[in-house]
Amino acid sequence: MKRPGLAALVLAAMILAAGLAPTAAALLGSTGYAFTRTVELQVPAVARTETGYVGVMSKLVVTVAYPGSGVVYVSADPLTELDMQAAARMAAIVATTVTGFDYYSFDYFIRVESNTTIVGGPSASGAMAVAIMAALRGHQVRKDFSMTGMVDPDATLGPVGGVPEKLLAAADSGVKVFVIPAGQEKALDLNTGTVVDVVKLGAEKGVKVVPAKTVVDAYVAATGDREILKEIMPSKSRYSYPPWLMDSLKSSALEFKKLALGNITCAKKLLANLPEPIRKTFDNLINQVQSVVAEGDKLYQRGLYYSAASRYFSAAISATRECIVARIILADNPVKVIAENVSRLLDSANRTLNIVEPFLRGLLYRSKNLTDIGVQLAVATMIRINDARETLSEAAALLQKATTGAISLNLDLVNNLAGDAVYSYYRAITAKQWLNLFRAHKGGVPVPVKRLRSSAFSILYFAQSTSSYSAALGVPSTTAAQLIERAKTVLAKANSVLDYIDALVYAIRGYTLATTHMRAAFLVGNESIAAARAGLLLLSGIAMHRGLQPILPSLYLEYGDTLTGAAALQLYIQGASYALLLDTLVPGKKMAPAQMPGTVTHTKTVTITVPKNVTITVTVAGRGGTSTTTTRVPVTVTATGTVTEKTVTTTLTRTVTKTATKTLTSGGGGTASWTALFLTALIAFLAGAAAGRTGRQA
Repeated sequence: MKRPGLAALVLAAMILAAGLAPTAAALLGSTGYAFTRTVELQVPAVARTETGYVGVMSKLVVTVAYPGSGVVYVSADPLTELDMQAAARMAAIVATTVTGFDYYSFDYFIRVESNTTIVGGPSASGAMAVAIMAALRGHQVRKDFSMTGMVDPDATLGPVGGVPEKLLAAADSGVKVFVIPAGQEKALDLNTGTVVDVVKLGAEKGVKVVPAKTVVDAYVAATGDREILKEIMPSKSRYSYPPWLMDSLKSSALEFKKLALGNITCAKKLLANLPEPIRKTFDNLINQVQSVVAEGDKLYQRGLYYSAASRYFSAAISATRECIVARIILADNPVKVIAENVSRLLDSANRTLNIVEPFLRGLLYRSKNLTDIGVQLAVATMIRINDARETLSEAAALLQKATTGAISLNLDLVNNLAGDAVYSYYRAITAKQWLNLFRAHKGGVPVPVKRLRSSAFSILYFAQSTSSYSAALGVPSTTAAQLIERAKTVLAKANSVLDYIDALVYAIRGYTLATTHMRAAFLVGNESIAAARAGLLLLSGIAMHRGLQPILPSLYLEYGDTLTGAAALQLYIQGASYALLLDTLVPGKKMAPAQMPGTVTHTKTVTITVPKNVTITVTVAGRGGTSTTTTRVPVTVTATGTVTEKTVTTTLTRTVTKTATKTLTSGGGGTASWTALFLTALIAFLAGAAAGRTGRQA
């Protein structure tokens, strides 16, 4: 019978001690990981009692194991809900991304013990991410630390409920440092509905409350590991586009500016024939359109071509709509004019989409040459296809009712119908533009389709988790839920690369709306916008460090910087979500954390001088965190015959054992035992590893 390896036995003991389910322990024991590390911390939850809501403390135990395959095991006592499982996976993805490791190279074991009747919601996922980061970087979380907040795909710490109640529970448990999501310094008391100054409340209880924008900020507060800030540098290159994309953005901007100006002229000519009261209303609308064009001109002059193109695009839609509406108002038979103008636009949009989508699907079918740039161009095309089809469908249904007399005509109806028709027509044009870019550009870093599929499922699950958590807190978003259901439907039938991309588009849109809606409800305001932008810069920087070109994130960053409020927030969240997608598509570091710089260091040069048969003592120092432990190990080296005194050097660097640099030679032709030399290196290696573990736990 084959005996289990030492690593397997050690890990099995660790898991059993932590209280993981027997099935998980059995799996670990049979697999035999080469590396494991466990991190524990306290996390607060909220329980509902007969007298109201109270905070309770839970224990979070996270073990990272190598080598793995990206499997996340969640064990909870009492039982958990689906949204925690999805949040745990997102925590692992974000944690490995920001620390530079490959998500699929590890397995993750997460244990939560709580006094609540049920553990649910993603509010502990921020703590999960911090614990995984600590395990990967060889640090422990300080004993008097706790935190709350959900990890988001943009690497931010998202808002959660019950912050005052959780803070009080943490204070009663001896916590001195408590991290909360940035923007929740003022939070609602669940029992009274009043706004509580959480920072002030913490000071009164002897707790330092630390608002954190990203999980990196939370991690630094938890471990004191500031070295990560030097290693993870956010992107400083703003709106960096390759020349071929820059030329396309300029061309698109000028095309839509021309359309806007032409339809402004059309509208003005027609408006001159309208009665004064109506003409005045339309004149105001045209003046607004001209202001948008002027904004586009300023952005174009600053080199912000995507933002300029977006302004011109918006102006073209409004101007064209006003031209059509004026034509309808002046017509003797408005219904006929509606049918002619709207039908023409819808038919043209439909023809374009019926060419673009099949063409894109064909190019992506079983694609073996998919790259990071290709994925982004396909996403950009698919976004516009979906937008155009949705609006086209709505306009077609409305046109049917208007032309059959099912609804009576009025100015609002005409405006909506004309606006939808124009938007679907122009959106189809932009879909064709992005398809042409996809066809023309062949560069980029290769992307495995398997990773694209896995990312689609992961983002969908988390979007669903966020939506359900938002609804549970009383801030549901119907539109977000519909988009997420659409993504689920697409993935259920997916059989091509385009299906995965289509599902990703819907899932990220749904997640963005749910998150924006929830953050607005929690009144996090500008802090949330700043956090989302910081997350976008962080993840874009990681993508560029991996040799990727974050096109979509850069476009969303540029456009978001020209807007304010919810519009900017949505763009930052979407941009960061696509940056995370890029980061997960290309592998990070595929090795055990103990072999990586900046984590655990075992460095010792041992010089062994052997006259004949001798016992020596090898001293190995292991360093973990801020502690150093020295271990002395006796080693016996034997040789036969007359041995000429030589020097043998064995170097242990970051748990990597190198072979002897010189050999022991015998004057009588004998040699030292190679078994003895091997054992010397092995024992020194194990001693260093043991010393390192002791240092990290101190």
